[in-house]
Amino acid sequence: CGKQVTRDFPQFAQDHQLGPLLDRVAGLRLCVGYPAHRVVKQARYLLNHVGRMIPEMRKIFKHFAVDEDFVYRIGSEDEEIGTIRSDKCKIESEQGSDICSACRSLQQPIEFQ
Repeated sequence: CGKQVTRDFPQFAQDHQLGPLLDRVAGLRLCVGYPAHRVVKQARYLLNHVGRMIPEMRKIFKHFAVDEDFVYRIGSEDEEIGTIRSDKCKIESEQGSDICSACRSLQQPIEFQ
């Protein structure tokens, strides 16, 4: 996706203790978005044809994108390409999770007004 994870470690700057720094770095995980292959294929199709939709529907599809740089493999299967990410993906996942809060918000129902 081309974004960099930037993080400050002020405690390390003060005491130069390597142990706590390594613990924090080991806890960093990248957001995987939603890599479900079938859903990604459907999202690609919809985003490629968004120009054919009515304006009210277009508003919904501007909140996410398919990240074609994401490559993964489940078990010994072939590599799959793509994941669905929020347009505000933070790249770094929440602590103890594999997804960021912005991508998690894609699970929330959309209210039509």
